[in-house]
Amino acid sequence: MDITAEELVDIFEERDVEPDEIFMPVAGMDWGFVAAWVLMSDKGWLVRAQCNNNGKTTTCFFADTVDDLAKWLIPNDLSRMDRLVTQANVLGVEYVAEVTEESTGPFCVLVSDYYDSYDGPIALTSCVFDERSREPLEFGTIAEAQKWIDKEKSGPYLLVRNETGRPVYKIVAREQ
Repeated sequence: MDITAEELVDIFEERDVEPDEIFMPVAGMDWGFVAAWVLMSDKGWLVRAQCNNNGKTTTCFFADTVDDLAKWLIPNDLSRMDRLVTQANVLGVEYVAEVTEESTGPFCVLVSDYYDSYDGPIALTSCVFDERSREPLEFGTIAEAQKWIDKEKSGPYLLVRNETGRPVYKIVAREQ
């Protein structure tokens, strides 16, 4: 017996099963509220998206991959780096793919700062920029990017207000 996404969402809501994740799409997207239930650790998500305009229009679907989920939350017309930063801020940096030995450069570094807030912990992710050009700082190899990260981690670090610790760094491929 197959069950639709809508039927499963109805069952979860009738039984007061809270979503595992609540996402707020990027401004300008049609969806104002997106709730997701994790389906078995590697089976994707059951998603309910509520329309931004009237709050009554909803759609339910199964998202097998992060990209399936992201298309409801992040505009498609962003550059690759802007999309990666936005994906990290909307979904969480853990949903941005790790580079592998097969990845090709140039490479950039995402930096995530973690803060305490009234609503609980939050993370803000940005790309490391070249101070002169204000363009993303590029590295030719993963090793060069890692060397830059190691240097940043080795020095003293001063926490800003409500920051919970040192930033977390992630190497990403600038283009793919």
